[in-house]
Amino acid sequence: SNDVQALWGAGAALVIPLALLGIGLIVHVPLRAEVISVLGLGLAALGAGTAGGIVWLAQKADGELGSGEPGGRLTGGRE
Repeated sequence: SNDVQALWGAGAALVIPLALLGIGLIVHVPLRAEVISVLGLGLAALGAGTAGGIVWLAQKADGELGSGEPGGRLTGGRE
């Protein structure tokens, strides 16, 4: 459902700021917690919105093929 997909999107988007935080802690780079927090929350919101939107759009699709090749056939292939 949309909520589960949005959570997955938010979690996936949090990987980047968490990786930056981890690298910063390993190499002792002074990182500001406010910057990491804002970056993480922003990316999480974008990831959640993107994942939720993609699922919503996929659910609205009718599942029919458009004009072109009939279903299950590729052009130029061997038979």
